[in-house]
Amino acid sequence: MLLINVSHDSSRSDADHPQRTAFLPYINKQYNDEFAKKGMKVGSSVYPRRPVQFTVRTGAVASLQDVVETSEAITIEQEFAIDWDSPTST
Repeated sequence: MLLINVSHDSSRSDADHPQRTAFLPYINKQYNDEFAKKGMKVGSSVYPRRPVQFTVRTGAVASLQDVVETSEAITIEQEFAIDWDSPTST
């Protein structure tokens, strides 16, 4: 699972900074029902994917590498939260 928070500063034009949004077409936005399973409670595990590791080469000759995607189990054993009342205007 990859979580990305993308904010937009409306005072600046993305045309002036195309590198800011160049990665957006590559984000996987497909629905994943892994997170909609009923019964997901404290103690349930999620399996975020680890970044793929590549070896950098030098020179003009290509050296193809296998892409190995791995994940690691993270178990939520204790849940933390902060609760508060919304302020009321007088």
